[in-house]
Amino acid sequence: VFVRCCVFLTIKDEHQPKGFAIVHRWNKPIGGPGDHNNWEPIKGQVEKKEMLAAKRLVGGNKEHDKFLNEILRYTIQREAEEEGKILPCSLKKLMLHRDMAYTSTHSDYPEPNMYFQYMIFTAEISRKDFEKAQEKVHAVWDDPRSINLRKDEREKNGLALWSPQKGLRAIMGGPAGALVRLYLRHL
Repeated sequence: VFVRCCVFLTIKDEHQPKGFAIVHRWNKPIGGPGDHNNWEPIKGQVEKKEMLAAKRLVGGNKEHDKFLNEILRYTIQREAEEEGKILPCSLKKLMLHRDMAYTSTHSDYPEPNMYFQYMIFTAEISRKDFEKAQEKVHAVWDDPRSINLRKDEREKNGLALWSPQKGLRAIMGGPAGALVRLYLRHL
C-alpha cells in the first residue's frame, strides 16, 4: 500500500457547510467556460523525508501509531505548503479522520495487489492566512522565473474556496473526485 494524504481545509469561523480550499492544475488557465476538471483538494503522497523526520521526532519510541501519525502530519503539512503555499503554522485543528480513507489502484502498478490509500485530514486556516497563500500562489504563477522552480513548487497555479453549491464540475475526476464525494457524505 502506498500511503497518501488529503486535507479538507476550511476558513476558521466562517460557516460554509462542507466548503473547503482547492488547488488548480498548473498547466491550465484559471476561469472561463473550459475551466472544469482542473481543481482538487490539497493532497499528495508520503515521501521518505516524512518518514525520516517522524523517526527523529519519536526517537526510540516503538509505538507504531504515533510514528505513523507523525509521518502523515508531516506529509499533509508539506503538501499544503507545496501546493497551496500555506505555511504549516497556519494550519489549525489539524485532525486525522481514522474512520475515513479512500483506497484504489492504478492500472500501471507492477503487481496485482498494489494499492494506494488516502488518509483524510481536516484543518482550519484564518481568512488572512488563506488570502496570503492565494497571493503567493498567484505570484509564483505570474513570475516567468517560476519555470526554474522544482516541479513540486510549481505544481498548482491557483488556490480558491469551493462549496457543494458550485457543483462538482470544477473538481478533477479519479481520486480527487472520489475524495470530495467521500468528504461530502461523511462530514
